[in-house]
Amino acid sequence: MNASALFNAEDRASYRILQAISNAANQTLSESTLQEQFGLTKYKLNKVFDGLNADLVAVSTETPSYLDDLEKGYWRAHHLTKVILQKLRVMYLKRSYEFTVFEYQFFFSARTPKSKYMKEHFISNAKFYEASAQLKNDLADDFLSPHEPADTEFATRLALFQFYFVAYNGIASPFKELDETVAALIRTLEAQLDVALLPTQTTKLRFFLKIWLLRMMNGQHIEKVLPGALELPGANGRLDGIHKILPKQFGVTSAELDYLYAFLAIWHYLPPASETDLISAARLPKAGRMTDEFLVLVQSRHILDDPGETDLSPLRQALFGLHVQMVTFYLAPTTFIDDQQISFFANLYPGFDELILTFISQLAKRADPVLNRTMAVNLYFSYMFTLINYLPTEALRDKVYVCVDFAQGPIYTDYISRTLSSFDNAFIVVEHRLSKHTDVYLSDFSDPTLAIPQVTWANPPSPADWGELADLTVRVKQAKMQTVVPKTVSDPFSLKRKDASDDKADS
Repeated sequence: MNASALFNAEDRASYRILQAISNAANQTLSESTLQEQFGLTKYKLNKVFDGLNADLVAVSTETPSYLDDLEKGYWRAHHLTKVILQKLRVMYLKRSYEFTVFEYQFFFSARTPKSKYMKEHFISNAKFYEASAQLKNDLADDFLSPHEPADTEFATRLALFQFYFVAYNGIASPFKELDETVAALIRTLEAQLDVALLPTQTTKLRFFLKIWLLRMMNGQHIEKVLPGALELPGANGRLDGIHKILPKQFGVTSAELDYLYAFLAIWHYLPPASETDLISAARLPKAGRMTDEFLVLVQSRHILDDPGETDLSPLRQALFGLHVQMVTFYLAPTTFIDDQQISFFANLYPGFDELILTFISQLAKRADPVLNRTMAVNLYFSYMFTLINYLPTEALRDKVYVCVDFAQGPIYTDYISRTLSSFDNAFIVVEHRLSKHTDVYLSDFSDPTLAIPQVTWANPPSPADWGELADLTVRVKQAKMQTVVPKTVSDPFSLKRKDASDDKADS
């Protein structure tokens, strides 16, 4: 669910206009385009212009953000960064009537009288009920992922975690009254688990713990630790230090500690040995089955020279970790969801592209787990990076052998070889002698006796020279895969078509 769905109507329109300007070339759009696209009169458009500039002043940093209309008939944005848009999103949320009701419903309904809450938030009885009706419609669309009735609390917490993590991450801290308690919890967890968390881990855990605490404080407790029939061993005393921090009114049951422990294990907060002992395909069979099915495709889609001789255990482990998150605490991505980059990887790794699209198609047909387009885009990148990182280059069918041979001697040859190897692009094999495998000859002199493509650098290579080499190796790679990669591949989410996006998170 996009945060903008909860904005007041005027703020929602203003935010959409600002997004359109942000995405335009030079962050400039004509007034006629804006009027046509958003159905606004000249008068209303001018009102939006003034309102947006006032809002931009409120969220500006040392460098002011603003719109100008110095060029007649055009609006141009200045210093309209992603961070500024995120700050506006939080500001619009906080002044939204529907968001005020949203927080009451999920976090305060059982512990704060409605009349008191309305008074504290300066919202009238009529406005509260109007916003409640609208919120009911908005939540019915896609707030909770499909789930069994017994898993409603799990699905609700996950949706809330996702919502606040996307809306506030890197910009502000919601529910500041819990900051000291959450900081104490994190210190206790680090001590009890004997781990030192990275900044991104701390941030994610901070959001998770706040939702966890607020739901317990409102009387909504977890009964099933994981959805469906999934089970993991419990905390078994490993998190007992939490009781010293949280008063009894929080209602921290053993199931709640097991729930927290499961999250910590699945999102890699535990020491590796503890995580390995806890999480296995036997305990999480759906994740194990998805991993097995993916590996079947790896071995059958002609991307490996000798599938039977390739060690796929590192790939299996990485895929299993990804699938475990998908079937349990799936946090919808906020980064690596730009489908404009998919064509780049598809051209560079056509075999991987075909394999990934085939598997995503299989998941879409089975609808278990249920995917939307944003999830599919992120899965594409996750699978692509996993294949690049965990399939050994020497095992790939479409690897490109580049023989590096400079007349100036080993110093020059080694420099180019090291630089080329540092690219680590999962398909180039550097050679220092010609062989029957050599696809490209890279040197400072051309050799008319060679019948293979040659790249000649008489001087230290420039960015253009490296680009020329990259283009050549990609063409060689693609030629090797033409006979085995189908010309058409099922693409149920139209991942390679920008205009097909149906649910991208607000930028």
